[in-house]
Amino acid sequence: MEVFKAGLWTISGQISALSITVLSLVILGRMIEPTEFGIMALVIAVHTVLRPVFDPGLLPVYVKRSRVHKELRAVFLTVSLGTSVIGTILICTAAPFLSSIYQIESLTSLLRVSALSLVFSSLSIQPQAIAVRNKSFQQLTIAQVSSQCLGLLVGISLALLGYGVWALVMKGVAESATRLVLLAMFNGFKWQLRGLNSVRKYTLEMKAAATITISRIVLGISSASDKVVFAFFLDLVPLGAYSRSQQMSEIPNNNIQPAITTPALSFLARRTQMTKSEDYILLLWIIHVFVITPCLLFVTIGDDLLPLVMGRKWDEYGWILQLSGVYGAGFSFQGLVQTLNLDSNRSSDTTKLSICGLLLVLFPAVIVQILIDDFAMTFLVFALLTVSYWTYSLVKTAKATLDDAGPFSRNLTKVLLVSVAAIATAEYVKITFEPPSLAFAILTPSSVLILTSLLGVVVSSSQVRAIAESCIKKKA
Repeated sequence: MEVFKAGLWTISGQISALSITVLSLVILGRMIEPTEFGIMALVIAVHTVLRPVFDPGLLPVYVKRSRVHKELRAVFLTVSLGTSVIGTILICTAAPFLSSIYQIESLTSLLRVSALSLVFSSLSIQPQAIAVRNKSFQQLTIAQVSSQCLGLLVGISLALLGYGVWALVMKGVAESATRLVLLAMFNGFKWQLRGLNSVRKYTLEMKAAATITISRIVLGISSASDKVVFAFFLDLVPLGAYSRSQQMSEIPNNNIQPAITTPALSFLARRTQMTKSEDYILLLWIIHVFVITPCLLFVTIGDDLLPLVMGRKWDEYGWILQLSGVYGAGFSFQGLVQTLNLDSNRSSDTTKLSICGLLLVLFPAVIVQILIDDFAMTFLVFALLTVSYWTYSLVKTAKATLDDAGPFSRNLTKVLLVSVAAIATAEYVKITFEPPSLAFAILTPSSVLILTSLLGVVVSSSQVRAIAESCIKKKA
């Protein structure tokens, strides 16, 4: 019953978070000009790179410890506060430099104020870790949903008053501050600090957290580099459309996947005594294949979906959401690679893969942009390289962590790569050449989508049966 309740609260939280995220896009997308979203895209890019400095990988280290006492809690809070100070100094120092590069005067003050949201998020790590250890999923869900609702209200209020991009910044600050207050209040958290001598006692824990932090920093640079680089080639309006499209294409992995994974794995582990790592990883594969389906839907109907969600002022940029659907599939695989490596204590592998991905994905896309000056083709190359590279990385990771999942991984990879490439090519033809036949423009990607779904169902269902039979035999 406890597992069921935990899963129910987790699902409720993820569904609520997804609903509020979509509602935020619908309301603020109509109230705030696209140019303001372009400025916010640069703020988010800086946050993505420096967030690991504010979040030094202490949460997984804290949760995995068998015993936790008051001194350790105080030490981890001290480290979080120290890294927050360092991160704030970095942002405040870099803000004028970035403002001059992109010639946006308000960027300096925006970055400095928005750093508060990262500070509040860093300080909430300790109360969150306590809630996770105590399995207080109800408290986590209430804090998450309440903070998102208050943040949205703050954003709408400031947008109505005409504050533009400041409404987006203060929305994030209000959300993180509310979450910190609620988590601390729910857990009766006491704000106690320790000196350097106490911190030195936990050298092993700090080293483990540092390894995770380095991996996250490299991953953050890899994730944010596209916005930082493409900002040189794009005006703020298409940059804003690009950022919002990426946010929508990441929803399946960030919101839908956790809502399915946690309760599914908890239920199966309890009912079938699934302890074999191969079964666990294969189920993660299958869940991520299911999660990719909305990304393919973005590819087929993204040109209508973006203006439908965010308003008619985004009409001419719907094609970016179409190609972002391809990127979203690669982003989902990237998240799965990271999960597999962290669960296998191989976080350094994720760092190496992220560095290679940065060079092998973004660099060719920039070369295409410089040579032909066509952002549609540039983003097509970027999206296809993203899904190809991270799929290849996922297969390599699966081989390193599994003994008998190789054939399944390879077969599924072939189906996905061929279908995604076919869909992306068909949509690029539709975007660029405007074929006279509307049926061709719709049916070509749709037929590939249907074929992919059927093949995915066949491959996944046979594998699910094999896993279920294996688990039943073990239980018997």
